[in-house]
Amino acid sequence: MKMIKFPSIEQYRSIVKHVKDNTAYVGKDAEGNSIFNYDAEYPQVRFYGTPKGHGTNAGVSFDFKTGELWAQSRENIITVQKDNAGFAAFVEKNKEDFIKMFHKIKETHYYNFRNFELNEPTYPIATIFGEWAGPGIQKGVGISQIDKKSFFIFDIKITNEDQTQQWLNVDFEEYTNNAYEPVLRNFINDVYLMTDMAFYDISIDFNKPEEIQELLIELTNEVEHNCPIAEYFGLKNTIGEGIVWRTWFNGDMIRFKVKGSAHQSSGQPTTLTGITLSKDDEKKVKDILFDKNLQTGKYDYVIF
Repeated sequence: MKMIKFPSIEQYRSIVKHVKDNTAYVGKDAEGNSIFNYDAEYPQVRFYGTPKGHGTNAGVSFDFKTGELWAQSRENIITVQKDNAGFAAFVEKNKEDFIKMFHKIKETHYYNFRNFELNEPTYPIATIFGEWAGPGIQKGVGISQIDKKSFFIFDIKITNEDQTQQWLNVDFEEYTNNAYEPVLRNFINDVYLMTDMAFYDISIDFNKPEEIQELLIELTNEVEHNCPIAEYFGLKNTIGEGIVWRTWFNGDMIRFKVKGSAHQSSGQPTTLTGITLSKDDEKKVKDILFDKNLQTGKYDYVIF
């Protein structure tokens, strides 16, 4: 068994710097110093967001070489004897179904489980990350008011034997019963996809990253005043934590989070540190399309 940690989620200012530095990078000079061209044209990048559940970070890993399955907290491998809020016991109870889930992931991601240069299969460790949340885990938020503890999947990671990594979408689909459906939806009782709780879609112009700030705060405040996860279970006007935004950039997954004021350590209104609007640049973000799908509970926001 090997502990596979979930990476820390950055602040928006860190993602702006990351994208700009990667875009502006030219190479190295004769002395090995990095050269950047900050006059470069920066990209417009599409991000998708899901609610940030206020529970406890959890993971389930499966080693395709040894057949071992184990549960994790944020920092440690956990067991039924040394558990974290009952998550290891939940994994043990549903062990066979989790193993089937991992094999389904492999079946639908054939290219991620094969070395095409050697024309042979690979045997990585796959990890399903999510939020373990519900009664007794946290207090004062909507997700803690649902009927029972549940696991909300938000990321899947493949760790290869050479320690290279790949990230997979959690809501990948296959065609069944004359329709495309997320493969992992309803796969195990009390296991949900975070993308089914709510889904947000925005585009950020990194030439003017400050212009999206107002919308990010607006969406976060909506989540804080009506937790989409609790609403999925029929509970309205409860407190939510915020939104985590993700995308692929230069072959890697990057993320940032925006929390509501109730979850800011200072208790101040929701802000995005490090990105400020000048008076000349202040303007509303317009043409936002909002659509709520009553069947899946998804919310879609698109900026043009």
